Formats: sequence, structure tokens, C-alpha cells
Amino acid sequence: MKKERSQNRRLIITKNLIMMLVVVVVGMMAVWSWFVVNKQVKASNITITSAYPNEIGFAPVLKYYNDDGTFTEGPGIFSDTISFSGAQLTKDCTGDGETLLVPDFSVIKDRNEANEIGRKVYISGPWEEALSQVDVEDIKRNNPDANVEARYLEFEFYARSSTKTIRLMPGSYLRGESEASNTNAMTTGYSIDKKSAYGDFNVDGLVGAMRVAFLAQGVTNVTQYIENRVIKENGNPNNAHGTTATFDNTNKPRQLTGLWLPRPDVRLNTTTSTTDWTLTTHIGRNTTTDTPETNPTYFHKFFAPANDTSNNVTYPIKYRKDTGLTQGTTLVPTSGTKTLSKKTGTGVEEITATANDQKFIVSDPGPSGSYATLGKEAAITGLTYSDDLNQIRLVRDANGIVTEESNKDNYFVYKYTMRIWIEGNDTEARRAMDGGAFDLHLEVR
Repeated sequence: MKKERSQNRRLIITKNLIMMLVVVVVGMMAVWSWFVVNKQVKASNITITSAYPNEIGFAPVLKYYNDDGTFTEGPGIFSDTISFSGAQLTKDCTGDGETLLVPDFSVIKDRNEANEIGRKVYISGPWEEALSQVDVEDIKRNNPDANVEARYLEFEFYARSSTKTIRLMPGSYLRGESEASNTNAMTTGYSIDKKSAYGDFNVDGLVGAMRVAFLAQGVTNVTQYIENRVIKENGNPNNAHGTTATFDNTNKPRQLTGLWLPRPDVRLNTTTSTTDWTLTTHIGRNTTTDTPETNPTYFHKFFAPANDTSNNVTYPIKYRKDTGLTQGTTLVPTSGTKTLSKKTGTGVEEITATANDQKFIVSDPGPSGSYATLGKEAAITGLTYSDDLNQIRLVRDANGIVTEESNKDNYFVYKYTMRIWIEGNDTEARRAMDGGAFDLHLEVR
């Protein structure tokens, strides 16, 4: 009997130790930030508006895929506004906008340290290029059960301009959804469903960790056939899809033209606890004396590959193919499987973008009681080959059948890729921001 009781006692002790270990591990995982815990972050509204419609216009990218994965693309109808909606993020990533990646992490043994700083990037560890929501859509079209998640949002559009330079206007902003009705909503007056579980502040404070990047490519030629404001299939025997754009990918490649830190006025303050974090807003700056150490919220720290050597990981995908070739048509899968290739490598380095980087754009603090806006003009067309770009003659007004030269003007045409992400190296990317939402509004001239 004594031996049986001893065995039972050891069994109970072992079970208790296992349960205690599980509780500790779960507790540790619950407060880690980077790339571990799913967030539900949605884009309420993303709009780009031209301040001078006669000079600058925007058009959606229309792509017509063939079964072999090749495609023809061109701009849709140009107008003074373009919008994107229905986007959502669940994870973060890090990078300069041109290269966005997911690094590896070191183990933090101290729970208090893990509570406060989240996870540490393993500098010598492996990394993989992040996936956008477009990548995930293509992968899941081929395999709905694929275990992949979007780390950033990507939107493509064409822009045409009567001059070579396109600038963001001072009124451009990224704001928390709650700030639309209350400019102080980050810290006071927010609804209960917006309260963070980690302190008395609004989860829309996530905007403090968000970044926006612009990648542009010069277009060498555009051909369109338009009838009654619709791109017409087979309208012209030389343009079967109604719209085509021509690129010189060798001499005029896509380049990063802007990396924007839109909300430097917001900072999350973490502690070793997980219930008393605070959010600081309306943070100012001194452009003369501020450094990444004294006022880090006005600088962009990110991780990048430490060397040029890398391999590729491939994902089986299905492209989309139009059932009809007019603007806004429904897209369906093609037959056959293709592959999406992403870079991988080993070793990362932390880099700080500062005001000395010509492509780095930082918003101004904004007046007291209001959220930050861009506050100045910022060019997003700084291509190294700008001098080699020529104007393209396009229809100015798409009403009716437009063939008369009197209804055409000369424009410089660019194809833009806009990327939006939660910078995992920023404090505000913590799990405390689960449930956040944002609006992005860009004014250009």
C-alpha cells in the first residue's frame, strides 16, 4: 500500500509540474508581439485624391492573364480619385518598403523582459521575405488550406501627370478610425470595444507603428480604346484588350520613391506588467537636436538582410483571369499551377532611416489637440532615370468615343505599388493593438 501511495504521489506531482509549465509558456506567448499573435487590424478607407484633376489622374491596373501565367496589363479610366477597401492585416513585418521580411527570434528567458519588449530578433538567424494580401490570395486560390498570412497590404495603380513630379500634399494623413470623430480618441472618449486589454487607451493607437511605402516605375507607352467611359475589348485591332502599358524593366525598373512614417506623434509605453501600459500622443520633435535615442518615435528602425546572398522559397499559386475584358469585371482562376517566388537568407542588420535619407518622409506633429498630418509637400517620383522619361498622349476626358486629338493631352505616366504594414520593430506593434482600424487619405499634386 505504501509503495502504491508513493507512486500516486509522484504521478500527481508530475502532472502539477506539467500544468505549471504549460501555464508559464502560455503566459509568455500571450505577451510576445512580433509575428506570433494574430491581430485583427482593418483598413476602413484608403483613398488617393488629386488636388488638380486637370493635371494629375489615377487609374486602376487591369490585368488579363493567359493560362500560362503571362498577362497583358494597362490602366483603366483615369479620374481624380482612386479608392481601395476590404483590406485586413493579422501580422506584422519589418523593412524599408522595398524589402519586407520576417526574421527569426531569440528566446527571452526572463518573463518580465518578455512582457515589456516582446521578442528579440536573432541577428544571425534565418529570414524570409513577407507575403502581401495579393500573394496570399493567389496561394489560397490554389490551396485554400495553405498556412500563409498577409504581412503587408499592397495596392497597384497608375498615375498620370502633366509634369514629371508627383507630390504628396500637406493634408495627407493616416489616422485611427476613432479619430475621424474625436481627435483625442486615442486616450479619451473611445468606445469600450476599442479599449486595450493592456491599459486605458485606444487600440487604434496601432497607427503609431504603421508605415507606407511608394514604389514607382516609369511607363514608356500606353494605348487605350475607350467608349462611354469603358475600356473596350477588341475596340482596336492593334489593342485586343482595350488597354496596354509598356515598360522597360531593364533601363526603367521599379524603384522605391518614398518611405513614409505617418504617425510619429504616437508612442506606446510598455512595462513589465501587462495591465498598466499607457499611450502617449501629440509627441513633438526638434529637428535640430532629436536623435534615434532621444526621440525614437520620429525615426524608422527596421531590419534588412545583412548580405546579398539569398535563396528562394516557392509557393504553388493560381493567377486570376478575366471572364470579360471591361473594367471591374469578375476574376476567376485559370487552369494550371504556377509558382510565386520569395527570397530567403540568413543574417539581418538593424538600420535607422533618418531625415538625411532623401526617400524618408516623416509627418509633422500637428497642432495641439489634433493628430499628425504630413504637414508639407513630399515628392514620390524620385526615379534615377527621370530625365529619360517622355510624355505619352492620352485621352483627357473619357466621355463618349474619343478619337479626336483635341481631346488628348501629353502626360508622364507611372505605375505605383503602395505598401502598408505594421512595423514589428516599433513599440506600437504590440498585441495591445488587436482590433485597431485606420483610414489613409492621400492628396497629391
